[in-house]
Formats: sequence, structure tokens, C-alpha cells
Amino acid sequence: AQEGAAEPFLPAAAFDDNGRRLLTGDHHGRVRVWNFSNGACIKTLVKPTDLYRRQEITGLTMYQYEETRFFAASSWDRKISVWVDDSEDSGTVDPFLQIGGNDDDILSIAFTYPKILATGASDGNINMFDIESGARRLSMTCTKPPSTGNTPRQTGSSPAELSNMQYVEKVIFLEHRNKTVVSVGGDGHIRFWEGVWMETAPQSLSSSMLMSRLAAIVPSGHWPEFGLVETDVDDANQVLVTCDEGGYIKVWDISEYDWQAPSPSQVKATAFWRAHPLTISTVNLIPPPADNPGRGILLLTASADKRVLLWSITGVLVGQFGQAHAWDVDNPSTWVTSQSADILNDVLQGLFSVMNDAKAAEADDEEEERDILQELDDRLRKKPSSSVQFKVSPMKKLPAELPSRKGKKGRDYEVDLLTGDRVYKNAPPKKSAVGEERQRPPMSQYLKHFAKKLDPDNIVGAPAAPDGGAREARVATPNAKG
Repeated sequence: AQEGAAEPFLPAAAFDDNGRRLLTGDHHGRVRVWNFSNGACIKTLVKPTDLYRRQEITGLTMYQYEETRFFAASSWDRKISVWVDDSEDSGTVDPFLQIGGNDDDILSIAFTYPKILATGASDGNINMFDIESGARRLSMTCTKPPSTGNTPRQTGSSPAELSNMQYVEKVIFLEHRNKTVVSVGGDGHIRFWEGVWMETAPQSLSSSMLMSRLAAIVPSGHWPEFGLVETDVDDANQVLVTCDEGGYIKVWDISEYDWQAPSPSQVKATAFWRAHPLTISTVNLIPPPADNPGRGILLLTASADKRVLLWSITGVLVGQFGQAHAWDVDNPSTWVTSQSADILNDVLQGLFSVMNDAKAAEADDEEEERDILQELDDRLRKKPSSSVQFKVSPMKKLPAELPSRKGKKGRDYEVDLLTGDRVYKNAPPKKSAVGEERQRPPMSQYLKHFAKKLDPDNIVGAPAAPDGGAREARVATPNAKG
């Protein structure tokens, strides 16, 4: 950057396959290739500027097709830009190919062999492209999850926000699970997809003649107000990690996930903690070295709070990049903390406690109402002592709106047909002696009220008909006076 010029924001970064070069993408649409050993900028990859769309780079990947290696970047201009990785190139490099076909802004990009590029977009679509021809081969849409799932932002969200929660923030391939696609996004669900890009065609697709299918959908269980923004998987496809806009991380055990018979129960959460106070922009799983497999997997996180942290897979903070003292990843005594920040067990225990209390209270209410209804049923079934036949006329239907009347001082009021109370309009609520607002009686009192009105003892017999026919009995209906 020139002296005095503002440094560009870097929304995307990735290593090459060898870990020797670092790719960074900025909000101007430029991709820089860095020598990771000495920090020197090797070259800058540029693309044509679209004056009508934002140029920000949203995703980076590197792949090899036949004997040639390529860089690929997704951006807000709805295009995939591809550059040839030529060691002789330096300075500024123009793209070798640009792939269109996305109907909305691209948020993520991923590659799988032999020649498939997948993108996740803000319209909820996952598109598959052939890198040889640039044609879009397949498109999958993230539909709204079942209402029984843990859908974020259900409370306090505007209709526009709720309709825009299907965007796909990240797409990855599970190479050791028959190339199953995993996607996460704003609705807080983890989706597992299967399709024709797999090495072995799933039986479900062979029998249905479909090109792709949503194999499983897992509610993430992150906090309801935060959507998922990042995910990553280890090289062995045993551990999956998800991150949200609130800075929380959840670790999942997917070792039991079976692509031939997928089920949400095969994906199990093992840890959950808050790594940053703001949204997490990047997460990477770092495998243990071959000479020290017991160290375990480490987590690298970067956030909008401008910090890069290193964690253990159980939520222990190893350290922050740039801190005063150095740490040794193989020596836990040098780590910043020795205690895990995992709150999964605490959250589950609190949730179960609340659920149990709610179920107990609900059971008590249901039992009381059941007793009242049983008593009412017994009274209605009780036969009259005389031999006179009774016919109960149907109860009058309650009006759709309560009758409005003029009370004292000209104030309008309505009569509650169930309790007989006057409910004044534009009047402050009545308060009890303790200062609390007067509450409407519980449903059990209404049931008692109707049970009393339907008591056979309250039935009034009509005069005998001239022809000696059956008498008609009327049931006292609730009126304005109760």
C-alpha cells in the first residue's frame, strides 16, 4: 500500500495446498499472493471492474486440473474469477476465466476433484459449476426448515429479516464421506447434501432419478439471535466446527455420519463456547503433527474484533497472536488458560431444568382442567329423577364482538360474557392491594363457571305440551350479569 493510503479491508484469506503461500482478498476485488516464509508479496491478481456491483472478495480456493494449478475467487459481483498459477508471473495478473451463472451475491466457494466448483449465495442457492466449460451443472435451494427446529431470530425479527435467513454463508465438501456437501447460513441449520457429483451414487438418488437431495438437516443449537457464518472440517472428516455472528463456536462429532443412511442423530455436539465478542470471520482446524498425534486438533479463529486466537478442540485458549509472551502448542503450561471455556453442559443443564419445570406446571394445569371437565361430563350424563324426557336446547353462540355500552361519566365499556365484569375502554387497569394489575381468571375458573351453568339441577322445565309430548328444557346461558 502507498504511504498515507488506508489499508484495504481483507474479508477472505486462504493457504495453498502446501501451506507455503497465503492468499488474501480485499474489498476492492484484488487477490494478493504472499510468501508465507518471508512475508513478501509475490503477485497481485486483478479482475475487470464492474461499476454497478461491489467488488469485494468473499471466498478463495486453489485447485489443480490435469497438470495446471489455478486460483479461484468469488466476489459480490456474482462471478467466479480464475487465474492460472504460473510461477513465472509477477506484478499484476489478469484472470484466465470468469464464470457467471449465479443469480445473487456469492458468499462462499469450494472445490472438489475432478472439476467441480461449488458456490453458496445470498439467495439460498448452492450452485455447481464445471471448471472446464464454466457451465452451471446443478443448483440446490435451501428451503425453510421445519418449524420444530431451532430457527434463529424468531423473536423480534422483521418479515424482511425472516425471509432473508436462507442465505448460504459457507459450503464445504466432506471428501472422505463420498464428497457430501455441508452448508451453513443465516437460519442456524447445518445441511448435508448428496448428489451426482459424488464418487458413488447414493441409492436414494438412483431410485428417485434425482440429481441432488437434502440428506439431513441439523439444528445447530447456537443462540437464536445469531446466524451461522463459518464452518470447517478436519482432514479425516471426523470433526466439524460451526461459528455464528455472536462469536460462539460449536464443535461436532461427525465420525458416525453415514452417507449411505444419513440421519441428524449421527451429528453430535461436543463443545460450545464464546471465542469472540463479535462475529467470527474465519475458522480453521489445524491437525496435530505426525510426530505428536496426542496433541489433538487446534482451532484458529479470526473475528471482527481484530483478534486472531488459537484454541484447543475442547475450548481451552492457547493464546492470542501478537501477545507479549510466546506459547508452545505442545506445552499446555504455556497456554493462556488451563480451564476450558466450554458452556455446553451448563447450557444443557439449565435448559433441561427450565423444560422440566414447565412440563411440571403444565401437567398440574392439565390435571385440574381434566378433573373439571370430568365433573362436568358426569353431571351432564346424570339422568333426571322423574320420567319426564328432557331435551337440552343448544347454547346460544357468543357474539363476535362484545356489546359496547355507555357507563357512568360517559365512558364506554364492554361486558365480559364469561365473568360479567365491565371492561372499560381507555381506562387504566385496576390494581390490587399489592399494586399488581388485575389478571384475567385462569381457564379453570371459566370451566367451573360453565359447569355450574350446565348443571342439570339448574335446568328449568317448560309447561307440558297439549299433546302430551316431551317437555323442552332450557339451559341457563351466561348473560351480561353473569
